[in-house]
Amino acid sequence: MQNRPTVWFDATTVHKLRNQTPVGLTRIEANVLQGAMQEKRFRTRYCIYDRYSDGLVSLTEDAVRNYTTAHGNSPRPLSRKEIAGKGGAWRSSGRSLERSLRVSLRSIAGHTKRRLGIRADLPWRAGDAFVISGSTWDTISVDLLEDLTTNRGVRLICILSDMIPYHFPHHFQEPESVAKFVRFVGFLARSAASVVCISHSTEREFIEFAQHVHGTLPATKVIHLGSDSSTSRPATRPALPHDVDSRGFVLNVGTVQVRKNHQLLYNLWRRLAQTRGDSLPYLVIAGAKGWLTSELLHQIEVDPIASKVIKVMHHVSDADLHWLYNHCQFTLYPALHEGWGLPIVESMQHGKPCIASSTSSMPEAGQGLTTSLDPLDFHSWQAKIIQWISDPEELKRESAWIMKHFRHRTWDSFRGDFFNHIDTLLSGQTSRLAA
Repeated sequence: MQNRPTVWFDATTVHKLRNQTPVGLTRIEANVLQGAMQEKRFRTRYCIYDRYSDGLVSLTEDAVRNYTTAHGNSPRPLSRKEIAGKGGAWRSSGRSLERSLRVSLRSIAGHTKRRLGIRADLPWRAGDAFVISGSTWDTISVDLLEDLTTNRGVRLICILSDMIPYHFPHHFQEPESVAKFVRFVGFLARSAASVVCISHSTEREFIEFAQHVHGTLPATKVIHLGSDSSTSRPATRPALPHDVDSRGFVLNVGTVQVRKNHQLLYNLWRRLAQTRGDSLPYLVIAGAKGWLTSELLHQIEVDPIASKVIKVMHHVSDADLHWLYNHCQFTLYPALHEGWGLPIVESMQHGKPCIASSTSSMPEAGQGLTTSLDPLDFHSWQAKIIQWISDPEELKRESAWIMKHFRHRTWDSFRGDFFNHIDTLLSGQTSRLAA
């Protein structure tokens, strides 16, 4: 252990989003960090990216433990109005001004430090590893990574979830974010010791990008994600209409953003409500609010037809989510493109049939057990939904088939494979250093 390299784990994503509804990227990073705290084969340290100094600063293991323990169990984030309380407008304005001044001063200080070559530094050694498993690509400086890998001999290991910003730049609100992503994955293609892709679909897309744009063949490995056990978690009933038990509901899980194709679901449920009336189950959409969907959410809220049958829940704990999976009739996942498709896996894990898109990684996540449809084919989705709503016996058969054939992969299995991969890389590096 004494001569083994140190593995530094980036915790920026869970730190930055610690008080928000969990999403796929925070689940990945939280599980990697949980595994790191249990790892005994090599030294582990933790850090976060500090934008003011454009550097990485150390984070204690206790802080990391607090972040990962609270992940998925945080209460609904408070609004500014709730934080301010009665008469809080003046206080809120004062705090905003104070915060703006503080940020400006820190930014000036950080700029000055960079000009002087001063940055929050960590005791990096040649042969150490730096693991990025979240969405730090939109904040961390590629110049910093270049310094670590080229000048200090640090090996970069990165989990790559998808190539969506490259293929679907029009699904992102800020062009700068897309440019940052392309630069980041370009750096991975040239300089990463290992890029761990969460699906074969993502691996193919990354390799095609690397060969086409940079003429390189990067070192990649596919490690599929895990999911939590459906029997080991508490279940809490969220706030739903009083007649949901008798009427039933169909579930969609995922951040409400344009790529997830909630527009299709809105159009489907509006049409079905016009033809089936009160016999139509509710559609429950469980997911944090993302970008480029404000107009759609407004339509759902004020539409006199859709608002009665579509319920959007932006703040859902893991216990709420467990209850929703257990009690829904089936699930829908019409995303246009994915890097994996964790809600598909979670649906099957709970024995619930899923209609999912036939694109990218989603058939891979579905293990051949989902109904795969073109995410732009309105009529095929409508026909299948009507079939399942109208025939409960077929749903039971689908559920039984899933329960019999679904192969549950735990987060422990994911962590085991990932940390074995790190250990293999470190062992190879140690041998080369010794030679």
